[in-house]
Amino acid sequence: MGGFFNSIKHLSGILLLISLVVFLLFSSVFVFAKGGGGGSGGSGSSAGGSGPYFMNIKCEDNGKLSFDKKPKLEAVDVENLDDETLDRNVPGTWEGFHFSTDEAVMVKPGKFVIRDPDGDREFTCPGLVFSCRLAKIKIDSCEKSGGNVSASFSLFNASPEYLEFQFKKPDKRVLKHRKESKSPELKELKVEPVDGKYVLSVPLAADVESLQLSIPSCVGQYYVYSSIPCGKAGGEMQRESVGNELKCGGYMAIEDRVKCRLSLREDQEDEYENFYPEECKATPNDWKKCLETYKAVQSCWRFPGGNARISCVQKQLKLGEIKGEKKKCQQMQPGEKGKCVSELNEKVHSLVKFRLYNLEEEAEELMEKGMLTLEQVSAFVVKMEQGKLKYNQAKNNRDRKVILAQAKDDWKSLMAAMET
Repeated sequence: MGGFFNSIKHLSGILLLISLVVFLLFSSVFVFAKGGGGGSGGSGSSAGGSGPYFMNIKCEDNGKLSFDKKPKLEAVDVENLDDETLDRNVPGTWEGFHFSTDEAVMVKPGKFVIRDPDGDREFTCPGLVFSCRLAKIKIDSCEKSGGNVSASFSLFNASPEYLEFQFKKPDKRVLKHRKESKSPELKELKVEPVDGKYVLSVPLAADVESLQLSIPSCVGQYYVYSSIPCGKAGGEMQRESVGNELKCGGYMAIEDRVKCRLSLREDQEDEYENFYPEECKATPNDWKKCLETYKAVQSCWRFPGGNARISCVQKQLKLGEIKGEKKKCQQMQPGEKGKCVSELNEKVHSLVKFRLYNLEEEAEELMEKGMLTLEQVSAFVVKMEQGKLKYNQAKNNRDRKVILAQAKDDWKSLMAAMET
């Protein structure tokens, strides 16, 4: 009986926590995001208004061509003015009146012209320098011996200076090495060309489980990365896993996984590996139940932010009015009360964490409107995901309140960045 009353006491604290969440988070979304949303209305007409236009031609050193054109061209014909060759019906996609090609389409440098019955448009291309679409990484081996780790790998259409090297330790901590920054443990890492391949070597006192090679600028594009377990020298050969198999969920670092998901094209967003939430990834013993909860609330995003969205979530969680649910538990037989309270606590906590999830979605919507950058939203989402993990590990409501208060401050900082 004492356990039950402790549960009821805990539930009363949860009710207080819910009130705090509503005040700290949900109201903040509408104080800040509402103003931000209003500001987006003017940007829709910036591409040239209601009349015809042909503007913003951009040819990048990754071989990508883009422009804004109204009315649309039936076929995008591009002529090279230097050698007078004509490329008819250049492949690409239209989003509204914005046209863009894939990478590595415009390879040659020089002057070009897009043929248009209403007036041709000239532009210049720098020539292809580097394209994630063409880059490929292949790891042959990763071996540990006498406090040293060595690996052999091949690179195609890329240079080692583009790479980030990551080692995962048994405690799941990730050591990183790239041109701009290095974990202290990897400061002596060396990469040398040997017989058409590359050999990595680094003295490592700490044990490592696996190696991952990636190109940071390609995260979210074409899955240009590869991973392999690091075994003992002379042991069984380990199998490489490539990015196309692992998708966004295979990146070692949460920052890369989040940025990858945020960068997905619409035709990729339904892939199972891309929907694996960080919270579920951190609960390997109960990941199926966790995933079911996340999938259940996906339909609620069709509602605008507000009571309608929250009501939808409560319905999907099978959570009625919380005080009424608590009263039902109190009226049950002693043998059923504990289970009822436990299930109610779990649903309430899921609703609380949905508030953080909702902030992520609000930030992503602002990014899609061009009001926040991918980097800003990625950093914010990482903080929210880490907040949910800390929330699950919290021992009491006091700690949970600190986590939620930090989420509020992070949201305020994000909105302040949008207004500068």
